[in-house]
Amino acid sequence: MVRTIPDAAQRVASGEVPIGYTFYEQVRVVLRNSAPVAICPVTPSYGAPNGMGIPKNSPHPNAAKLFLSWLSSRDARPYWLQTPFNSWTEGAQGQALKAAGVQFVSLDTQKDINDLNDVMAATVKALTLAK
Repeated sequence: MVRTIPDAAQRVASGEVPIGYTFYEQVRVVLRNSAPVAICPVTPSYGAPNGMGIPKNSPHPNAAKLFLSWLSSRDARPYWLQTPFNSWTEGAQGQALKAAGVQFVSLDTQKDINDLNDVMAATVKALTLAK
């Protein structure tokens, strides 16, 4: 277990540990530095929906609502696909993971997400106890 997301990629890249779990963006960083690492397809993998919000005391809540509405629209999709936060399945990140053999499962309901959170919490607990 590591304290920050970049630590996992860096520790694997340096040879300190044989395997790590991190975000794809961190793998891209170490690959750019010619680290001898590869994506290991842990399949199926999941993609949970992310959320956006407006701070409670936002100075311009209506403008924020309009902006979030646009960010959620089809018109914004081409811009999302150019970011590190692009679609799991359509953007560069999704394509690289698919090429490595990762298969995706969609979490469509709150129950699906809660079930996954329960599994993740149990995994962290087991790994923490194993230390």
